[in-house]
Amino acid sequence: MPRLRRITMVLPPVESYVLISSLFNDEASMEEFSLLLPPGDLSSPEEWNAPLVIGIGQVAAYPLSDFVYDISSLDDIVSEYIADELRGVQPFDCAEDYGALPLGFVNAGFERSANDVFRIPRMLYAEYPDRTVLGMLILGEYESMPSCQEVIDRLVLPMTHSSGNASLAGIMADGSQDGSDAGPSTGPQDGSQDGSQDGSDAGSQDRPQDGSFTKYIVKDAGRSGSSSVHSDTANTIELHGRAALKEMISNAIDTIKSSELEKVVISWRETLTLSKPPTFLDTLFSMKANEPDCWLMASTAGDYAGAASQSMLNDIDTSNSELLSNRRSGSSVHIIGATPELILSRSGDIVTSSPLAGTLSSQMMPKDFEYAERSRNQLVGNSEYLNKLLLESPKNRLEHSITVDEIVSVMDRYCQSVAHSSQPGIIRLASIIHLETAITGELRADLNGPNTTLKLLNDLHPTPAVAGVPREIAMKKIAELEGEPRNRYAGITGWLAGNGDGFNVLNIRTAIIGDGKVRIQAGAGIVESSDVDDEVLEIEAKLRSIIRLLPI
Repeated sequence: MPRLRRITMVLPPVESYVLISSLFNDEASMEEFSLLLPPGDLSSPEEWNAPLVIGIGQVAAYPLSDFVYDISSLDDIVSEYIADELRGVQPFDCAEDYGALPLGFVNAGFERSANDVFRIPRMLYAEYPDRTVLGMLILGEYESMPSCQEVIDRLVLPMTHSSGNASLAGIMADGSQDGSDAGPSTGPQDGSQDGSQDGSDAGSQDRPQDGSFTKYIVKDAGRSGSSSVHSDTANTIELHGRAALKEMISNAIDTIKSSELEKVVISWRETLTLSKPPTFLDTLFSMKANEPDCWLMASTAGDYAGAASQSMLNDIDTSNSELLSNRRSGSSVHIIGATPELILSRSGDIVTSSPLAGTLSSQMMPKDFEYAERSRNQLVGNSEYLNKLLLESPKNRLEHSITVDEIVSVMDRYCQSVAHSSQPGIIRLASIIHLETAITGELRADLNGPNTTLKLLNDLHPTPAVAGVPREIAMKKIAELEGEPRNRYAGITGWLAGNGDGFNVLNIRTAIIGDGKVRIQAGAGIVESSDVDDEVLEIEAKLRSIIRLLPI
């Protein structure tokens, strides 16, 4: 296997908003990319529990089906290169920490296929909670070693087109970083990309102020005293083929009653045609502003591994020949999501999964819940009562326990101990609440190598939260009822370091955007006690929650 070489440099502090805006400013020329941003305020990385990681371009891609079993360890892939002539880039000089640096991205679909890859970007950027920003340039085995100035040009130039960052501009000007500009960034000097409405505060703050994101903030009407500019669009969405969805769910319940199937997740797609489609950056920042406590994931929805299959293109309307023609000619198609679900994280020998299963919103009036004398309006502002209803729902507790039990059984095969709370907790999003259980395991000494993370991911995915139990039977039922592949929906986006550390999330609450169309998709977990009408309400509520995140 060819070895890759990585050159790492420390960049001056730069705001997350500026970093993202600079790298993705020119949508027409965007390369293959992946992005994963942890929960928390975009302007307060010190509150994050993980770094922001962005990969641009591609230097190598390994099919996961081969990579999991045939490559002994992730850290065999890349060697660090710090020669004397490159010391001017101020390399990250803690050698013992190199293994913990992001190395590449996991991009996998729901159906495990040849398109599932571990992708090594050409350039990697990582911003850490302590505001350290690293840039990494990765070279192929036969690529010539660049000069110090070439490294700076290739890593910093994409960030200077629109950032206006004085520190970055200084690096480009003299090819060195002497620390004089290493203090907190003052932000864009011309006001063009500071995120504010009129640019009047450009260059005057250490970070974007609250007003920077005003145009993206859309609060759900279920929050006390709030209103939503998206409410009309979101609340009037109607499922196309509602009768077909009800028939699918009824079929699934009948199968559960008459077979070994315990749970299956049925999903529904909607494709919206927009006269003025949202831009990538507008969608990204709108999702983050409205669901700050979710992971923000994004990537190109293309064919990562160069595999013959074109199944990624099925994420958009493949019956539209013009759309397909535009995609093949380079038109951008992106998947963007504000996902609440962490499928697997790893730090050293500690692994964690936080499955969600069981859902309620004030817009749902399922038969499973006893509402007594309360009206819908009373439910809207009563979060404690909604929490109680969800926690005491037999159907949702069963759905959740099936999911947790299955994930624990997988983690048990790799861990010397696995722990989780005896009762689920509540995770509250803008318009929906879920049951959540954090499951933590300590890897066995003989299974704590770098590649264990991919093996564990392989065995976990797709989890019962998006597929069902038993998994193989559930996936066959999903294929039968849904009729077309889910592809990136309910798949994985995540990053891994050379030592196996990293974070991986489920692609749910996502939008596939391309050529004026937005495809959204949502599902509901079906068990024997499910009610068909209730499950339709749940899927509708989840679809509306996605629409509320879009800047349309």
